[in-house]
Amino acid sequence: MNRYGFAKEAETAYKTFIARDPKQPERALALVQFLARQDRVAEAMAILKKAWSSCRPEDVALATLPVFTAPSASDGDRREVEAFVGQAVQTRPEAAVLTARLGVIWLRQSRFDEAEGLFRRLLATDPENEEALSSLAWLLALRDNDKTPEALRLINRAIELHGANPTLLDTRAVVMIRAGQGQQAISDLRVARDQNPRNVVYARHLAWAYQSVGRIDEAREYWRSAEEMDFRSDGGDPLERPFITKLRQDLSETKPSGREKHGGKRGHH
Repeated sequence: MNRYGFAKEAETAYKTFIARDPKQPERALALVQFLARQDRVAEAMAILKKAWSSCRPEDVALATLPVFTAPSASDGDRREVEAFVGQAVQTRPEAAVLTARLGVIWLRQSRFDEAEGLFRRLLATDPENEEALSSLAWLLALRDNDKTPEALRLINRAIELHGANPTLLDTRAVVMIRAGQGQQAISDLRVARDQNPRNVVYARHLAWAYQSVGRIDEAREYWRSAEEMDFRSDGGDPLERPFITKLRQDLSETKPSGREKHGGKRGHH
């Protein structure tokens, strides 16, 4: 219901799901992620704080990122989330999901060297870890265009092991845009968007992919679609932000009839 725009009904369904079995406190974590995506950070944080004492740390850690990235999350909120996950890592160092989630938080804090080192150490001991494979691919592709071959190997490995879910397809699409394979990126993104048509990220990345192959009319169409879906002007995480800012400038400066001015490398920076 939330995916198709029925937020109030979705919230009621989440609360009914929680109330149905009070002996399963982890059910509340789905509501945390819903509230965070609605930018209701205070409510989400209140549930998170209770969850740390009643749920497995791994389950709580997986619910933290939407809170950390919510537009209205304060620096204090983000520090508290990082402290939660960091403490859980110290308590359960063998839990790879906790370590991977800490690395993602470090990415969002622009601690790129630390995040890369953490993901590589994690993959050395847990080479099939989905989040580490995907996050390291994302980091390498967006940070250094020369590392897109390694990034593509990592994300292809993640898809081979864990299936072509929309999140992994989206990551692979961004890697392929950076690798000059925009048409393949479009194919992945269309599959991802078919499964979640209201996800603003897929629309934004489709605009980038179409622009990268010089199809500016389509790029502008998907950009408008992203804006209509409550598009966040910050352009995503710190690694992605410069590319999305440049994309916004390019598409606003480009006339629909001027697609011949844009070659296949236009989307690369």
